[in-house]
Amino acid sequence: MHNKYFTPRRATQAHLAGVHDILLWTNQYNGDSETIFKLLPKDPRTLSARFLLEPTTTTYICCPECHKLYPFIPNDRPANPQICDYRKTPASEPCGAKLWKERDYGPYGIRSSPVKKYVHQDLKSWLGRLLSRPGIENLLENRAVDAKSEVDDIWGGEVFRNFKDRAGNPYYPGPDNELRLAFSLSVDGFDPYQNKVAKQSAASTGIWMVLLNLPPHLRYLEENIYVAGVIPGPSKPSSDQLNHYMELIVREAKEFWENGVFFSRTFEHRLGRLARSIIAPLVCDLLGARQVIGYPGTLTAHYFCTACDLDLDDIHVIEPSLWPAKDIGEIRMFAQLYRDAPNEKLQQYIFQGSGWRWSPLFELEYWDPVKFTAIDSMHSLDLNLVKNHCRVLFKIDTKKPSGDASRTPALTVVKRLNADSDSSELSSLERCQGVIFDNTRTLAYDLLGFHRSILYTFCLDYGINRLGGSSDKTLVGTRWVLAKYIYRWRQEQENVGLKDFLQRYPKLSTQMEEMLDARNSNTPERSEPAPSSTGTSSESATGRSQLPKPAVLRKFAHGLLSLESADSSDAMKLYLRLTSQTLEHFCHILEINPILPSQPQPQPQPRANKKKMLFELVVRQMLESEELRDKLLGQYPEEEGGLSGSAFLGKDVMEAIWSDMKATRLPSWISPVPHDWGSTRRGKLSANNWRIIAVIHLPITLIRLYGHTEGRKRDLLSNFMELVKAIRIATMNATTQQQIDQYNSLILRYSAGVKQLFPDYEILPSHHMSLHIGDTLRHFGPKHSHDSPHYERYINLFHRMNNNHKLGDLEGTLLRTSVRHANIIAMLKDDTGLLETASNLVQRMTMNDKERLRGFRLAEMFSLDSSLEDGNGRHRSGELDVFCHNLLCSVLQAPPTERNVSVSRRVVFLEAITHRNSVYAVWNSLRYKDSAILYIDQEGSRNAGVIQEIFKLDHRYSSGKAVVLPFVILRKYNQMAEQEDPYRQYGIAGGFSCELELTSTIEIVAMSQVLCHVAVTSFAEHNFTHILPINRELLSLDLELEETLEEP
Repeated sequence: MHNKYFTPRRATQAHLAGVHDILLWTNQYNGDSETIFKLLPKDPRTLSARFLLEPTTTTYICCPECHKLYPFIPNDRPANPQICDYRKTPASEPCGAKLWKERDYGPYGIRSSPVKKYVHQDLKSWLGRLLSRPGIENLLENRAVDAKSEVDDIWGGEVFRNFKDRAGNPYYPGPDNELRLAFSLSVDGFDPYQNKVAKQSAASTGIWMVLLNLPPHLRYLEENIYVAGVIPGPSKPSSDQLNHYMELIVREAKEFWENGVFFSRTFEHRLGRLARSIIAPLVCDLLGARQVIGYPGTLTAHYFCTACDLDLDDIHVIEPSLWPAKDIGEIRMFAQLYRDAPNEKLQQYIFQGSGWRWSPLFELEYWDPVKFTAIDSMHSLDLNLVKNHCRVLFKIDTKKPSGDASRTPALTVVKRLNADSDSSELSSLERCQGVIFDNTRTLAYDLLGFHRSILYTFCLDYGINRLGGSSDKTLVGTRWVLAKYIYRWRQEQENVGLKDFLQRYPKLSTQMEEMLDARNSNTPERSEPAPSSTGTSSESATGRSQLPKPAVLRKFAHGLLSLESADSSDAMKLYLRLTSQTLEHFCHILEINPILPSQPQPQPQPRANKKKMLFELVVRQMLESEELRDKLLGQYPEEEGGLSGSAFLGKDVMEAIWSDMKATRLPSWISPVPHDWGSTRRGKLSANNWRIIAVIHLPITLIRLYGHTEGRKRDLLSNFMELVKAIRIATMNATTQQQIDQYNSLILRYSAGVKQLFPDYEILPSHHMSLHIGDTLRHFGPKHSHDSPHYERYINLFHRMNNNHKLGDLEGTLLRTSVRHANIIAMLKDDTGLLETASNLVQRMTMNDKERLRGFRLAEMFSLDSSLEDGNGRHRSGELDVFCHNLLCSVLQAPPTERNVSVSRRVVFLEAITHRNSVYAVWNSLRYKDSAILYIDQEGSRNAGVIQEIFKLDHRYSSGKAVVLPFVILRKYNQMAEQEDPYRQYGIAGGFSCELELTSTIEIVAMSQVLCHVAVTSFAEHNFTHILPINRELLSLDLELEETLEEP
């Protein structure tokens, strides 16, 4: 109870004492009672030790400032370090933080203890325990890596198929006497208090590794996940502080990779065997992944993409062929330069210029952060793209009528120096020209010392485009990419642009001189700045000479006011649109001194740094002061009627969606969305909520409302349905190259449509990352093999555990408790003696678990091994009536060779059955929600119906083969004519319309012809029923239906 259900230790002690009294009272023991009672423990910790449930761990003293780790020697303070002496670089000052604190224990005196401790679980011990379990090794070795057209797991992806060991041979399966393993790595922060303890805000960080050799339905279970440790709070380790913890992971990973680890005995090999392992992929949210691999972790970093070298200024470029590729050799070079830099100033120079810090993962010779960093669809698609589309593009307004979400085009902005550039920027451009003119051997690296806008301006003025002198006029790329462009251009002695530069030097370019002449002239009209060849930027050139219009200022003001309840993507979008001058204007209104406390005298700041500091200052002051928020609201009140009709999801549409949700019957495995989502009463929604809203509820209502119309609202719908189709493909349980190509096409069409329909929309990094999901599917197979919900579920498990709420201590408690929990679950499954001795206890626990089956526990229960078992265990024997028996005969005797085969009327009727990892049930049962299905009829057409009966038949074919065949008896829906159905134009993502009521005709269908569940929405007032297939295992069904539709 203590380790399985997290019953508090004192309660468990009381429970054990009660067991002691019951045994004493009933006298149900024989022999020496004193011996028996000695064996009966009084504390659950005794049982944990007796059954070896405790993990093998190493405890470290953790510096509260820099997170440096020192081995902890218990009960010997003099042997432990007292002060942190860590230096980030040889020239850095030592940290100097105190590692110990004094605690008053009353009559026991004052004792010292570490301020923070980090507990790390030993990977070798964890794996050794796993290999001692029956049947595990056979599962670990049963991974297929052959190239197939349809990939159903990570081992069929390009990365694992082509991965080589140190000898250059295929890594998997390896020699017969070796065990070849692969782990995915996840790192994520969470609030250990769940925001429930005195409104404290804290963050601890978990580190997990998933053994990918296990089948998908087993690998994400608690008992099979390796928890490396929980990093102590109250805040997450910043920048490269995480490296101290990753070094422990890499140290063990290197041993497994280079020499392997020999286990003296496993369950299947009594003489032992060698095991090797790799770490790939990295599965984290966007910001977490950046920090782990040593990439910038801020929302406004120019180096924002882990998969390509596109710069944040170029984020609007959605054509993949224009994105510069990353070079793993250059990445490793910059990471090593950062690690070996003698001082922090040089480290910062390298990081700002290249975007890379050192990560211990680079010590693994096979590590490739570009390929191995999986783009997580849960965060990129559900929590970002879908949420952003609904809240920002469509907009939700439950008080005003819906509109068409019209937008005014954003002001044309530039990324280059121009007539409005200040003297410091022009001086920087002149220095840059001098460096280029000198053309030293280190030219490319010297150029990293200049801001990207300087390099961009030079490239634009002299026609420097892409590597190799391409004539493509699109100029995109990070600072390092532009530096390489200039370096190669500088070496081309016959280049016309280079000759022009050498003749003009030290003058600026002709284009730049003309801009400056216009600025210096006394004419009242100033020439417009030259437009960028690529579009947008975070700072407008015209924005520094005048404030935006009052309507725009009002929009910015209300954006600032909403940041308290907004997420990071909303904050970033607002930041990108603001200018330094606008922020100074708000400071003036709010009477905020724009000079920071750490900066007592005004000092000139670079434009980007100034904007960032002003933004942080205004946001911080407003969040801390309600008076300031009221003052800004008073200055920019919301205009009555000014926003009416601007939200596509207005009051009337939202009420229609909520009404349709009530009329929609979903399978029981889908968690319902809050009935009032989008209203101010409802808080934040989960990723699962947003996906269900996008894939199910919005298509049902929006197609009904606008599927027959023309104009902008129809265009909004069609654009959104491109996203829905892309999400359905990205979340399938198997993938093919055709599906990947289809996803890429859909997400590109969606992105292009967004730019056209919402001309003021600035693409977010998460939107850009969704354009790389096709690469992740190709590298690592379908979504389930590199998905992130597993660590989100583990965080939920942490929240159920008891702890002392003391940061620095509770993290170790979470680790040990979770491992004991995992070990006792494994023991209950594997120990046959215990299963026999405590059969009633185990049966009751199993029944409790079935009551809350979700996610991977559900997948485990409905694995392929039990695909034809009765889902509820209830069945009855009986006979088919004459009509149903004749229908069954027509099915089984349809092949010419089976026409004379006898078909019995005796069958076993079931209430529910599992098929393709889903439960199907009869209509008149408690699981009636699982009775609506999509199936293939005898003519090969797809139809929807409702299951009336399920039965199994013992049958013998004409060949003599005896089988048990499952069938369903159903009533179907008659489909409406295609020309009358607005849903069919969107393929399977839109579903199809049927007559309102089921037909009275009975059909019998083999269970193998059942494709998936459907969502059923009855529109009595419109006299039709809508059917929407929703099972993720449709595989290529979307593509088959899409092929019948003409592309727009």
